[in-house]
Amino acid sequence: AGWLHTFESRDRLILTDSWGFQVFSLWLSKQWRPLAKLKDDGVMFASPYDGSTHFFSPTNVVDMQRKFWSDIMMMLDVCSPVTDISKDTVADHMRITHRWAQEAFAHHMASYDTHRWVLFPIVQWWLYKDLRQESAETLATYAKDGIAIWGLSVGETKEEMWDILSSLMPHLPDDKPRYLMGVGTPEDLLMAIEHGVDMFDCVMPTRLGRHGNAFSEEWVLKLRNSKYFNDFSRLDRSCQCYTCRTFSRSYLHHL
Repeated sequence: AGWLHTFESRDRLILTDSWGFQVFSLWLSKQWRPLAKLKDDGVMFASPYDGSTHFFSPTNVVDMQRKFWSDIMMMLDVCSPVTDISKDTVADHMRITHRWAQEAFAHHMASYDTHRWVLFPIVQWWLYKDLRQESAETLATYAKDGIAIWGLSVGETKEEMWDILSSLMPHLPDDKPRYLMGVGTPEDLLMAIEHGVDMFDCVMPTRLGRHGNAFSEEWVLKLRNSKYFNDFSRLDRSCQCYTCRTFSRSYLHHL
């Protein structure tokens, strides 16, 4: 298909994940628990589609993302569950992730000057401030081009999320992009920007869109509701985008 940029007809940067979260979701789910196994040198898993076995290592996920011609790549990390797990186990996962980071970046930096790709380390470890600080200080040594933050907006309260983020940010490089993974409501974006976050990604906009929901000055509009059948007002009176300038709520309800 000509790699990601040609396939998507996109002439701007493309960021790819390491699939760590997707693989470990098999490991964490009771339904799929036999399908994934954490090992010291990576994770072995079976496809839920056809049962074929695969192995992800800190180095081969970098190579795969390079083959896709990704611009900004993520390292492979151990995605610890947020419940039913001890702090000692989380700390073990952190140490494995730090070892994987060392392997991944040694592999990546060997050809750094001859390629266009960059690689981000990922800081996580739930609501444990001491582990997050330790991980941030360790992984900051690999943050040549940027650093990612994961494990927020996964079940904790808003207050807990902002408390963790505010305590973590001073330990991250302030001269490199800081990327908060999986966070996407408008209020969360604005709060994170105030805390010094630069980059975001989230499935929420596309997921809401395909279910007929839209963000607006009135928060989320559920456009499939019957009350929009004869509502010929704009989607958002303060927005000047193509959709808000062109179509009524009634027409969007019709679509």
